Amino acid sequence: RGAHVVKEVMKATLGELARVGYGELRFEDVAARAEVNKTTLYRRWPTKPELVRAALESIVGDAPKVPNTGSLRRDLLALGETMNGFSRSARGHGITKVLVAAGPTSELFKIAYSIHVKYQELPRPVLERAVARGELTSVAAGQIVLEALDAVIGHRCFIERRGVTKRYVERVVALLVEGARPRTPTPRPR
Repeated sequence: RGAHVVKEVMKATLGELARVGYGELRFEDVAARAEVNKTTLYRRWPTKPELVRAALESIVGDAPKVPNTGSLRRDLLALGETMNGFSRSARGHGITKVLVAAGPTSELFKIAYSIHVKYQELPRPVLERAVARGELTSVAAGQIVLEALDAVIGHRCFIERRGVTKRYVERVVALLVEGARPRTPTPRPR
């Protein structure tokens, strides 16, 4: 029963967020929508930010598996496919819709951004291994590559409302890997 209650509360919270927004979200309405007692909510999620954080994390789902293929290009392809899958999913569209409606200064946006930061750290081992193999100059350079990949896929899915094919991800990854490749300095003529 516990897992079912949590699922219904998360669904009800997201429904209320979509209906009234973060500012007007009330525990009473979430409890009524989930058909549970208000005390059930307060026991598990004592504050509105905790309840909303849990609901947003339920959209994101489990942390994706971090690839370890032995190559930066193949790892980025795997990460790109994961990003693309989330961007195209109902969960991805749902969280984007809620965040856009909330605006960048809202408490809801701050909660969602903290979740984003947590997930942004997951691929760090991919970057560290690429640096160790000599495929990147630094983890910071790799972070820019990941942000660019995420931005391109997000822009294509959410702004342009176009699909992202596997071939498109391959082309973007090839461009990013080439741009991030360590360069041998060329001697200057005297």
